[in-house]
Amino acid sequence: ALAAQLSPPDGFGCVISGVQRGKMLANFIYSRAKGPAIVTAPRIGCDRSGTGDVFSAAVLGFLLRDPDLKSAVEKAVSFVTATIEKAVEMQIPVTDGLPFEETLPMLWS
Repeated sequence: ALAAQLSPPDGFGCVISGVQRGKMLANFIYSRAKGPAIVTAPRIGCDRSGTGDVFSAAVLGFLLRDPDLKSAVEKAVSFVTATIEKAVEMQIPVTDGLPFEETLPMLWS
């Protein structure tokens, strides 16, 4: 309901991302075309610098290819999740951001 209230009357929709729900993170979506939806993913480790920036850039990139907001969020969640897992594997400090270069091929597959 909040995402719908935040979405302007003449807008495309709204995403409220990274809402912690236990061991999961939820992304609340309101699409003018399809209504409300939620996309969840497991929370991995702790907060990392730049995660929201990478997420929003990925959502926009996927929207440019296909205007389905829920689909764009699902793909962005998969991309960010894989990138965080890679950061953990590479033992990158949380203040050093995400190694998105390692998972870029996911963006065009």
